[in-house]
Amino acid sequence: MATETHTPGARSLPRLPLVLTASSAVCLAVALAVARLGGGATSAVPGIEDAGRITAWGLPVARTLTDASAVVTIGALLLVVVLLPGGKRLGPAQLRYLTWAACAAGLWMVSAVLTLVFTLSDLFARPVGEVFSPAVVADFVVTDAQGRAYALTACAAALIATFCLGIGTARWARGALLVALAGLLPPAFTGHSSAAGNHDAAVVSLALHLVGVAVWVGGLLFLLVAVARREERAADAVRRFSPLAAWALIGVAASGVVNAAVRLSPGDLVSSGYGLMVLVKALTLAALGSSVPCTAVGRCRRSARAAGGRSSGSRPGSCC
Repeated sequence: MATETHTPGARSLPRLPLVLTASSAVCLAVALAVARLGGGATSAVPGIEDAGRITAWGLPVARTLTDASAVVTIGALLLVVVLLPGGKRLGPAQLRYLTWAACAAGLWMVSAVLTLVFTLSDLFARPVGEVFSPAVVADFVVTDAQGRAYALTACAAALIATFCLGIGTARWARGALLVALAGLLPPAFTGHSSAAGNHDAAVVSLALHLVGVAVWVGGLLFLLVAVARREERAADAVRRFSPLAAWALIGVAASGVVNAAVRLSPGDLVSSGYGLMVLVKALTLAALGSSVPCTAVGRCRRSARAAGGRSSGSRPGSCC
């Protein structure tokens, strides 16, 4: 019986590196497509100074990596703190995912620093080599809101990457999750929403949007990882994630509507590029919200049956 329990998990494990590698490749492809379609890689206009092709391509890629690594960090910490049952001391599985969170936070820190440098290069229309010096970067961090925002995000990620490796209790893991969620927020106070007409509504809705997306996508990602690895309490994790995902999805949808309403008039939804992007995002969110959770629950049920029902017994709805 023990051999049968671990065999399905052993078959699933080799697929995980492929899935994660493919996800990284998709993020990179999306960033390059955004750079191309958004004009990030267009030729320089005569008479107007240009930051160079390194910045034109590097800035969207760095931003995408920053967002993706933040989501992975929060997802791993969410699995440790909320989804996997445990006591005051973290178990072996929780400690393993905490290490994953530390690695993702390290990438988050590096990509946030790169985003800061590329943003500085883009704002001053100077190649990276001319602005990449301690004095210039420090002055940008001290005097500019965008510089401070990315610096705070990088500091939060560095804190998580450093201390997660030494955490052994649930209390400190919860603190790391709070720091990760806080690290998402500084750019929200310095982006386009901060300059919108209704400043407070735009900024608050964007902040809620970022947190909701990170919790929903990150939690779902590591929920699927836990199911694929045949973690002992995977069924409990899915059952705990279901209400959390529902509230996160509602928060993402509501905050997205508020943020779009602040920026757009009704006619702009079909007459502007940003409006069309909002409609595409809304349709994508609706499709994901209706299909992806069902896939996760189905996988959890099959996993529980393959493991002999040791996590959920014989109750058919234990994963819901």
